[in-house]
Amino acid sequence: MSPQPAAWQLGIGLAFAVLGPLFPLYRLGILLWRIVTVDEGAERTEADRRHRPDLPFIVGVIERILYTAAWLLRAPEFIGIWLALKVAGGWNAWSEGVELQSAKATTVKIAGRHIFNIFLINSAVSLANALAGALIVLSYASSAPEQAVLILTWTVALTYGLWVWAEFRWIWQARKAR
Repeated sequence: MSPQPAAWQLGIGLAFAVLGPLFPLYRLGILLWRIVTVDEGAERTEADRRHRPDLPFIVGVIERILYTAAWLLRAPEFIGIWLALKVAGGWNAWSEGVELQSAKATTVKIAGRHIFNIFLINSAVSLANALAGALIVLSYASSAPEQAVLILTWTVALTYGLWVWAEFRWIWQARKAR
Protein backbone atom coordinates (compact mmCIF):
# COMPACT_ATOMS: atom_id res chain seq x y z
CA MET A 1 0.00 0.00 0.00
CA SER A 2 1.35 3.42 -0.91
CA PRO A 3 1.80 6.12 1.73
CA GLN A 4 -1.03 8.56 2.39
CA PRO A 5 -0.44 11.95 0.77
CA ALA A 6 -0.22 15.03 2.95
CA ALA A 7 -2.68 17.89 2.53
CA TRP A 8 -0.10 20.05 0.72
CA GLN A 9 0.56 17.22 -1.73
CA LEU A 10 -3.16 16.92 -2.47
CA GLY A 11 -3.31 20.69 -2.85
CA ILE A 12 -0.48 20.73 -5.39
CA GLY A 13 -2.02 17.89 -7.41
CA LEU A 14 -5.50 19.40 -7.49
CA ALA A 15 -4.17 22.88 -8.23
CA PHE A 16 -2.20 21.48 -11.16
CA ALA A 17 -5.17 19.46 -12.45
CA VAL A 18 -7.61 22.35 -12.25
CA LEU A 19 -5.60 25.55 -12.66
CA GLY A 20 -2.81 24.36 -14.97
CA PRO A 21 -4.99 23.85 -18.06
CA LEU A 22 -7.63 26.45 -17.16
CA PHE A 23 -6.97 29.10 -19.80
CA PRO A 24 -5.47 26.84 -22.50
CA LEU A 25 -8.46 24.49 -22.48
CA TYR A 26 -10.92 27.38 -22.52
CA ARG A 27 -9.19 28.90 -25.54
CA LEU A 28 -8.66 25.52 -27.21
CA GLY A 29 -12.40 24.81 -27.16
CA ILE A 30 -13.20 28.18 -28.73
CA LEU A 31 -10.43 27.99 -31.31
CA LEU A 32 -11.13 24.43 -32.45
CA TRP A 33 -14.81 25.29 -32.89
CA ARG A 34 -13.93 28.38 -34.93
CA ILE A 35 -11.34 26.56 -37.02
CA VAL A 36 -13.72 23.74 -37.93
CA THR A 37 -16.84 25.83 -38.51
CA VAL A 38 -15.18 28.61 -40.50
CA ASP A 39 -13.24 26.02 -42.53
CA GLU A 40 -16.58 24.49 -43.48
CA GLY A 41 -17.89 27.87 -44.65
CA ALA A 42 -19.85 29.13 -41.65
CA GLU A 43 -19.76 32.80 -40.77
CA ARG A 44 -17.63 33.41 -37.68
CA THR A 45 -20.26 35.46 -35.85
CA GLU A 46 -22.84 32.72 -36.44
CA ALA A 47 -20.38 30.05 -35.32
CA ASP A 48 -19.54 32.03 -32.17
CA ARG A 49 -23.23 32.62 -31.45
CA ARG A 50 -23.91 28.87 -31.54
CA HIS A 51 -21.00 27.97 -29.27
CA ARG A 52 -21.26 28.32 -25.49
CA PRO A 53 -17.68 28.13 -24.17
CA ASP A 54 -18.69 28.84 -20.57
CA LEU A 55 -20.60 25.59 -20.00
CA PRO A 56 -17.90 23.18 -21.26
CA PHE A 57 -15.40 25.26 -19.28
CA ILE A 58 -17.32 24.73 -16.03
CA VAL A 59 -17.83 21.04 -16.78
CA GLY A 60 -14.09 20.73 -17.44
CA VAL A 61 -13.15 22.28 -14.09
CA ILE A 62 -15.54 19.98 -12.23
CA GLU A 63 -14.52 16.87 -14.15
CA ARG A 64 -10.80 17.43 -13.50
CA ILE A 65 -11.49 17.56 -9.76
CA LEU A 66 -13.62 14.41 -10.02
CA TYR A 67 -11.10 12.55 -12.22
CA THR A 68 -8.23 13.39 -9.87
CA ALA A 69 -10.23 12.31 -6.81
CA ALA A 70 -11.42 9.12 -8.52
CA TRP A 71 -7.86 8.14 -9.41
CA LEU A 72 -6.57 8.87 -5.90
CA LEU A 73 -9.46 6.95 -4.35
CA ARG A 74 -8.71 3.99 -6.64
CA ALA A 75 -12.07 4.27 -8.38
CA PRO A 76 -11.06 4.72 -12.04
CA GLU A 77 -14.35 3.21 -13.18
CA PHE A 78 -15.97 6.52 -12.24
CA ILE A 79 -13.96 8.16 -15.05
CA GLY A 80 -15.47 5.73 -17.55
CA ILE A 81 -18.98 6.38 -16.25
CA TRP A 82 -18.47 10.17 -16.46
CA LEU A 83 -17.14 9.92 -20.00
CA ALA A 84 -20.11 7.74 -20.98
CA LEU A 85 -22.48 10.42 -19.65
CA LYS A 86 -20.65 13.07 -21.69
CA VAL A 87 -20.82 10.93 -24.82
CA ALA A 88 -24.55 10.32 -24.34
CA GLY A 89 -25.12 14.06 -24.10
CA GLY A 90 -23.35 14.83 -27.37
CA TRP A 91 -24.55 11.87 -29.39
CA ASN A 92 -27.24 13.73 -31.32
CA ALA A 93 -24.93 16.50 -32.59
CA TRP A 94 -22.26 13.94 -33.51
CA SER A 95 -24.76 11.81 -35.39
CA GLU A 96 -26.56 14.54 -37.29
CA GLY A 97 -24.07 17.40 -37.36
CA VAL A 98 -24.99 21.06 -36.94
CA GLU A 99 -26.33 23.57 -39.43
CA LEU A 100 -24.96 27.13 -39.40
CA GLN A 101 -25.38 30.15 -41.64
CA SER A 102 -22.62 31.02 -44.09
CA ALA A 103 -21.49 34.51 -45.07
CA LYS A 104 -23.61 34.10 -48.22
CA ALA A 105 -26.78 33.48 -46.16
CA THR A 106 -26.84 29.81 -47.09
CA THR A 107 -26.85 26.90 -44.68
CA VAL A 108 -23.60 25.08 -43.96
CA LYS A 109 -23.64 21.63 -42.42
CA ILE A 110 -20.86 20.96 -39.92
CA ALA A 111 -20.13 17.25 -39.89
CA GLY A 112 -20.79 15.51 -36.61
CA ARG A 113 -17.37 13.89 -36.82
CA HIS A 114 -15.72 17.32 -36.56
CA ILE A 115 -17.76 18.17 -33.46
CA PHE A 116 -16.89 14.79 -31.95
CA ASN A 117 -13.18 15.35 -32.60
CA ILE A 118 -13.31 18.70 -30.78
CA PHE A 119 -14.99 16.94 -27.85
CA LEU A 120 -12.43 14.14 -27.94
CA ILE A 121 -9.41 16.48 -27.97
CA ASN A 122 -10.69 18.62 -25.11
CA SER A 123 -11.74 15.59 -23.05
CA ALA A 124 -8.38 13.89 -23.59
CA VAL A 125 -6.42 16.98 -22.52
CA SER A 126 -8.71 17.47 -19.52
CA LEU A 127 -8.29 13.83 -18.48
CA ALA A 128 -4.52 13.95 -19.02
CA ASN A 129 -4.23 16.98 -16.73
CA ALA A 130 -6.42 15.39 -14.06
CA LEU A 131 -4.47 12.14 -14.09
CA ALA A 132 -1.21 14.09 -14.05
CA GLY A 133 -2.48 15.92 -10.97
CA ALA A 134 -3.23 12.57 -9.28
CA LEU A 135 0.14 11.12 -10.31
CA ILE A 136 1.91 14.20 -8.98
CA VAL A 137 0.23 13.62 -5.60
CA LEU A 138 1.25 9.95 -5.63
CA SER A 139 4.80 10.78 -6.71
CA TYR A 140 5.28 13.25 -3.88
CA ALA A 141 3.66 10.85 -1.41
CA SER A 142 6.09 8.10 -2.40
CA SER A 143 9.08 10.47 -2.17
CA ALA A 144 9.67 10.59 -5.93
CA PRO A 145 9.42 14.31 -6.76
CA GLU A 146 11.48 13.83 -9.94
CA GLN A 147 8.59 11.77 -11.34
CA ALA A 148 6.20 14.59 -10.46
CA VAL A 149 8.36 17.09 -12.33
CA LEU A 150 8.52 14.82 -15.39
CA ILE A 151 4.74 14.27 -15.41
CA LEU A 152 4.12 17.98 -14.94
CA THR A 153 6.53 18.91 -17.75
CA TRP A 154 5.01 16.56 -20.33
CA THR A 155 1.43 17.42 -19.47
CA VAL A 156 2.12 21.16 -19.62
CA ALA A 157 3.93 20.67 -22.94
CA LEU A 158 0.94 18.77 -24.38
CA THR A 159 -1.66 21.23 -23.12
CA TYR A 160 0.13 24.44 -23.99
CA GLY A 161 1.48 22.99 -27.24
CA LEU A 162 -2.04 22.24 -28.49
CA TRP A 163 -3.24 25.67 -27.43
CA VAL A 164 -0.36 27.46 -29.20
CA TRP A 165 -0.93 25.34 -32.32
CA ALA A 166 -4.64 26.28 -32.32
CA GLU A 167 -3.84 29.98 -31.88
CA PHE A 168 -1.44 29.93 -34.83
CA ARG A 169 -3.83 27.83 -36.91
CA TRP A 170 -6.64 30.33 -36.28
CA ILE A 171 -4.39 33.30 -37.13
CA TRP A 172 -3.31 31.56 -40.33
CA GLN A 173 -6.92 30.76 -41.24
CA ALA A 174 -8.03 34.35 -40.59
CA ARG A 175 -5.23 35.76 -42.77
CA LYS A 176 -5.96 33.27 -45.55
CA ALA A 177 -9.60 34.37 -45.59
CA ARG A 178 -8.72 38.02 -46.24
